[in-house]
Amino acid sequence: MRLLLPIILGLLAVVIVLMIIAWLRGRRRRQGDDAVARVLARHGAGRCSEFARLLRRLEPSALPTVWPRIDEAVTAALPDCAPDVKPELLAAIDVAAAACTHRETSRALMAARNRLLAGE
Repeated sequence: MRLLLPIILGLLAVVIVLMIIAWLRGRRRRQGDDAVARVLARHGAGRCSEFARLLRRLEPSALPTVWPRIDEAVTAALPDCAPDVKPELLAAIDVAAAACTHRETSRALMAARNRLLAGE
């Protein structure tokens, strides 16, 4: 009986830790969804600055799932980027593309960067 109580308490502690980890992961995923929604809600130069903010805050491992959702909207907004936002956006794209391990997403980010540079 004395041995059973520590085992039960240990298992309870493990379950609580796993529940906290699951809750934190879900919370982080919702924050990413909110950031994508903010990018999609903006238009023109505002979308460019929101996209730069998203790239700075997003985990590189999340880029392959986020990029397809915002690719068309961001591509359409690139010609409207304000001149003062372009250097910030170029730097954010460079860092994100270098950190992204998914080759197709990294190429797509660099293509967006090149379109932004061509629009100057």
